[in-house]
Amino acid sequence: MKKTIGLRKRWLRNTVGIIAILGLVFALLATGVYAYSRYAGMKDDLRQRADATAEYFAAHQNQTYEEFYSACIAYAETFTDRDAVQLQLLDNNGVVIASARIEWVGSTISTEDTFVGMDAVTGERVVALSSPVTYDGQTIGMFRYVAATKQMDLRILFVGVCVLVCLVAMLCVIAMVNSLYIQSVINPIMDISEKAKRIA
Repeated sequence: MKKTIGLRKRWLRNTVGIIAILGLVFALLATGVYAYSRYAGMKDDLRQRADATAEYFAAHQNQTYEEFYSACIAYAETFTDRDAVQLQLLDNNGVVIASARIEWVGSTISTEDTFVGMDAVTGERVVALSSPVTYDGQTIGMFRYVAATKQMDLRILFVGVCVLVCLVAMLCVIAMVNSLYIQSVINPIMDISEKAKRIA
């Protein structure tokens, strides 16, 4: 009886243990790939917005510098997609000149082409893409599109939890199937082996 119990434990430990390790690796990889694709998609969207805005203003330079710069400021301050994405107008030193969010104006922020991290002013985790604003061949500032990642991070977390729940459910099914297999196949073989030893 003790041998049977020991065999069952070893069987379950080896089978379920290996599958659990492989399943955990798969869950981490699946969640990582999903997170990478979501962040890459957000970056692509912001890049297209930033480039399109810079190109639009580059094509409309038949006005004085003051008029051109005033138009850039007005566009940043009245940007209409502010629920999902925010727009900032930066000078060449990284100072926010204009934005629909007043708390950003006057602050100095990163002028990296692509930024992923915590926003120093709002404390939110953000993805930001910048594109230069040019007038008469000179760079006079940058348009910077900013998107908070909170909702996307929650979706990524939800997907990760779902994958882990599926993994646990699968392991429970495998453990039950293995237990039934041991009872129906291994146990009778062990009983026959024990009886053979007694007869011998």
